[in-house]
Amino acid sequence: MQVLRQIPSHDHRLKSLANLTAVGCGELANKFEFLQRIRHPVFAPTSDYSYKPGNNTRTICSMLRSHNDGDPFFLFTNYMDTHRCYKPEDTLQEKHVGRKLGYDELVRLNEKVAAPWEFESKKARGELDEVDVETLRNLYAGEVETADQHLKKLYKTLDEQGMLEDTLIIVTADHGENLGETDEMNRQRMGHEASISDAVLRVPLVVAHPQLDAATIEDEVSLEFLYDFILSVANGGNVSEKTVRDCVPDIFAVSQYPATGGGNETLEKYPDAPKEAVRYRSSEHSVVAYDNDWKVVAETSGEKWTLKEMNQEPVQDAPRDLVKTTEEYLNLLKQGGADTNLSDENLSQLEDLGYL
Repeated sequence: MQVLRQIPSHDHRLKSLANLTAVGCGELANKFEFLQRIRHPVFAPTSDYSYKPGNNTRTICSMLRSHNDGDPFFLFTNYMDTHRCYKPEDTLQEKHVGRKLGYDELVRLNEKVAAPWEFESKKARGELDEVDVETLRNLYAGEVETADQHLKKLYKTLDEQGMLEDTLIIVTADHGENLGETDEMNRQRMGHEASISDAVLRVPLVVAHPQLDAATIEDEVSLEFLYDFILSVANGGNVSEKTVRDCVPDIFAVSQYPATGGGNETLEKYPDAPKEAVRYRSSEHSVVAYDNDWKVVAETSGEKWTLKEMNQEPVQDAPRDLVKTTEEYLNLLKQGGADTNLSDENLSQLEDLGYL
């Protein structure tokens, strides 16, 4: 009701009302599955089907064009195209898949194949169709190109407004996606939940500024270094390759994946899902650390993988400090524990985000 009261005073009342209506339809469709049979994105299983990157781009370009010259600004935006559901525009479907997919087929692929627990269930029943998996990979490629196209529009607007010479641009992602491939731990997965695979952890990181010459930093870095880097530039620091390198901490790049809890609830909803997979994702913590060509993975199950240039090697051959780091982080996760008594709302939110 509070949102409804605010709409009359909003600058774009009709758009606000339309957005609220779409969200409301999506919430109703989540509660009453029969509404999902209505062949329209607002009644799809999630609100992601109504997402349109053009809305982002138009708003940002408008903000840039109306920005006062010389005033500093910080602009952060999310493009969700490479996050399920994968539904690039028709021309990109034809380019990457070879044909235009109908609405029903897009929903089936995204909800009955690409959804992580549906994928696990199909795998367990022997019903996984590799043609579907390949189609999803191609749709994902189309979404990557979609994001590229919109970033290009933002770049062009910065150039047209004369802002490029004094703007630092950073392009990155919070995670990647498993797309049905078998990872380094010999696990075939879909999505990004409960995974420390390279497909999830290795993401693009592009730092662009007129003062920067083209260069590639081969070392693995954690995205947390961006905080210090952005502050150093905002506080008047020069933008140079040295500036970037100086902000990269001289420590191992580490990622943690804590247990999600909710194993019993997952099995109730997906009875065909392998119990071992459910137990692992709900009860086991995972840690991965990188150093040069080495990758070390440790889990609370006691399993450990050490890989050099993606080839498995004996644990004793891995750098001892790297192995010790994964063990220390794993102990921290154990001490924190996992919440195995999540509310229905928490579980619903995790599932909408692709973690269950």
